[in-house]
Amino acid sequence: MQTWIYVAIAFVGFLMGLMFKVPFVIACSVVLTATIATVAVAGDWPLLSTFGTIAASLFALQTSYLLGVTASSVCHRRRFRK
Repeated sequence: MQTWIYVAIAFVGFLMGLMFKVPFVIACSVVLTATIATVAVAGDWPLLSTFGTIAASLFALQTSYLLGVTASSVCHRRRFRK
């Protein structure tokens, strides 16, 4: 049920990796954590479920960000080799 959310977060993280630097992903991580915590408090989620959702979301965002940075670096190197 929540899989599409993690896929969307990963897609956004990948795009961020292609376009932005590290301070932006740190700010987005803080905003994402605050948003999930707010929704969890409003929805009366169990504490363990809240921590799991935050951890999985941050993992998806930051891992895909690193993949985006790597892809950007590879494309950038190929452009300057020619």
